Amino acid sequence: MVVEKGNNDYKISLYKVKGNYDCNDASWISQNSKGAKWLNQYWEKYGDTFQSYPFDIEVISYLMDTNVWSGYYAGEKAEYAMGAPTIELFCASYKETHPYNYIETIVQSGEDPYGDYARGYGIRRSPNPERAFGSRIEMEPDDFNGIYIKSDSTKVSTMWIASSAIVHWNVMNANAIGSISAGDYGGENGIRPIVCLKQETQLEKQKDGTYIIK
Repeated sequence: MVVEKGNNDYKISLYKVKGNYDCNDASWISQNSKGAKWLNQYWEKYGDTFQSYPFDIEVISYLMDTNVWSGYYAGEKAEYAMGAPTIELFCASYKETHPYNYIETIVQSGEDPYGDYARGYGIRRSPNPERAFGSRIEMEPDDFNGIYIKSDSTKVSTMWIASSAIVHWNVMNANAIGSISAGDYGGENGIRPIVCLKQETQLEKQKDGTYIIK
């Protein structure tokens, strides 16, 4: 399953990835994905034991597979592309723009209704150590030109985030009403490819506040 740039299908059900994507186990991400550092908290706590939870690992691997998403960059300006940001990448960016009211993550375990233990990310507003970590947090739509959440749901209302949530079998997402939450990977959510530019690549700011690659 390779997604090409220019495809007008802005959303995908990750359920369709099951059985149509070759993913061996969790070690694939840590050893081969250039974006693996953005799941650093997970590797530190669980390492490759994530493979015990194949419902999550296969779809997360797909979103992070730099081969699948390579069509979203060309030339020598970028290093790689992924299909969606991880929650660690999302929050690292958000902390840069909201240093006094940022979002932080933690990897934890929780028991689902079936008695199985889920392994995934919890999130909370900070700095406030008394607030508990959960699987949902409210945000402001269209903040910073909508780089985090867009209120326009004409094409899609929810965007995938490439991280497992503490809720078993769920993947994190950002939705147009203004929140990060957890959702079943069978839902048809939007993709938001992330392109990592090379360090020496220069950007030029435009009058409308956007940037172009020089």
